[in-house]
Amino acid sequence: MFCSIAAQRDNLGDIVIRQVFVDWISAPGARLRVFVGDMPAPYIEAFDLPAGTVLYRSSAAFEAALVARALVRRAHLAFAPGPLGLLPGRRTWPKSLANLLNAALVRLGGGEVVVLGRAVRGEARPARDLERLLARTTTVCALRDHESVAILRGPATMAPDLAFSEVPDATSDPSSTRDRLALSFRGDRPPPTDLVRSLLEQSAEVGLRPLLVTQVGSDHASHDELARELGIEHLGWEGHTPREQLVRVRSAYRSCSLVVSDRLHGLLMATTAGAVPIGATYRDSDKLQATLGCLIPLPLVDREAGTVPPRLLADALDGRRALSPLLAEARASLESIRRTVADSLTKGDTRGAEHA
Repeated sequence: MFCSIAAQRDNLGDIVIRQVFVDWISAPGARLRVFVGDMPAPYIEAFDLPAGTVLYRSSAAFEAALVARALVRRAHLAFAPGPLGLLPGRRTWPKSLANLLNAALVRLGGGEVVVLGRAVRGEARPARDLERLLARTTTVCALRDHESVAILRGPATMAPDLAFSEVPDATSDPSSTRDRLALSFRGDRPPPTDLVRSLLEQSAEVGLRPLLVTQVGSDHASHDELARELGIEHLGWEGHTPREQLVRVRSAYRSCSLVVSDRLHGLLMATTAGAVPIGATYRDSDKLQATLGCLIPLPLVDREAGTVPPRLLADALDGRRALSPLLAEARASLESIRRTVADSLTKGDTRGAEHA
């Protein structure tokens, strides 16, 4: 099985969904061959990879190994979750062409091709047409929102984001203390100081203590600024490896009743840990609504607004009971796709053994 886990090196959400991805495609007895590129060792060490996994720093070496194994009918190929932009002015088509050729070679050799958790935006050609052809070569093509399915068409289906697989963590001890309001915001935009002030007023009314949570390293400085200005506790990242920070963040979310964030996986990680999500939106992204809001209730606030609606937090807390069955439904949908992937890889390995 060939795949890549290279992504943003300081983003816990990327690690979470890629870990699910790795778990799903790790067929019993198959060796995982993983492209990691220039990812630092602490990023790689955050993953639980199967014994015998082969890591590739060089894309040329990874490609050579894939071709060699495909030619002897001993290769599967999986494309990792995450955004895929097919936008004018971006020369994405060479990569799309390379992916299509690799997929075609694997399929011709009797192997399986799997696409999981992608979010596609834009329809620039020829990249769009190449990606549509790639979708038609796949055994499973599960995309994380309806717009992505509309763009690729063909056999592509919509599935919940892979992070929903962590839903069992939401069934934590009901007697445990959940007295926190988690706040997590992108650091590449001005800190939403006025918005947070308004949230602090309501958090006091509902008896929740605010906590800034940094699950993307680049957000640390902005969160630190908010923490100092508004006197909020901050679960920062400095001095911790990604694996350590993932443990700290998950533990923090289990103490939260509510989460407000413009980070998709900030919302998802907190929600699957038992918190009720509220999305902070901005003009040039539909990610929260398209991926999360179509599956569970997701109140929205404008990140750039100075205030939030009255009773926003109180009403969100009132809706907590309705969340659990919807999360269970999302996980059940993912479990069905996981079984399809597992079955296809098992059959593919059987065919490969017959031809070996």
